[in-house]
Amino acid sequence: MSTLTKVAILVLVVLILLATPLFIQQASVPQNWRSAYDQLKQKLAISEGDRQVQVLAADTWKQSYLAQKAKYDDLAQTSQNEAEQNRIGLANLRQDLAVRDSQLQQLTANYNGIKAELQKAVDFNAQQAKDLKQVQKDLADTQEQARQLRDKVQEDATQIELLTQSQRVAAAQLTEKEAELADLKRAGASAGANGAAGAAKPVPSAGPRIEGSITAVKGDTASLNIGAASGVKQGMEFIIFRGPDFVAHLQISLVNASTSAGVIVDAQRDVKQGDKATNKLVTE
Repeated sequence: MSTLTKVAILVLVVLILLATPLFIQQASVPQNWRSAYDQLKQKLAISEGDRQVQVLAADTWKQSYLAQKAKYDDLAQTSQNEAEQNRIGLANLRQDLAVRDSQLQQLTANYNGIKAELQKAVDFNAQQAKDLKQVQKDLADTQEQARQLRDKVQEDATQIELLTQSQRVAAAQLTEKEAELADLKRAGASAGANGAAGAAKPVPSAGPRIEGSITAVKGDTASLNIGAASGVKQGMEFIIFRGPDFVAHLQISLVNASTSAGVIVDAQRDVKQGDKATNKLVTE
């Protein structure tokens, strides 16, 4: 059934509803049928005009409806096209997302592998640094032991040299003492005693006053903390004293730049480390 037919049926129903009261009134109240017919005809004419108006309105509404429907159909088609494009775009996005997700998983796996390798390298470097530190410590210990060994060798060499010099000095002193003893025997006991006292008394040496300290004592040899840089020379004789007390003489037989060593002679007391030594008792 078309829309126009529906509109016509609707208008007819309205007319029937409008005419029904009139028919009921005419049936209940006696009137002039001619006049009633004219009135009814006039009303029908009016109703026909209204019907035409309604038909025109219905046609206008139909045209408007068709226009709106065409517009809505266009919008629906456009929406459907856009929905299809969006569906295709969404499918493409999902596909691209799947590709990106696969790439991300690959990158994550690569990152984890690189991280593991980096951790291995860090652990290896840490172990290498630890081993290097231990090697450096061992090397330092070896160098210290080598230095101590060199010092010991040098000290032993010095002691050997001192002993050799001591032997030479002792032999010379022995010869000198034998000569003095012979002179003392000829000069008499009194002169011999005076000679011994004079030998024990230190004799000031020429040159500037030099003062140092005993650093080591071994047997009848001792070493000083002064050497050639302070003016010490081989053959010099130093007076060893402790406070105001005379201890012994030290005849220098070995001289280095900053140290020296010699033979202890005329000892009145045991020479100890820390005792003072000078070539002159009073500065001239």
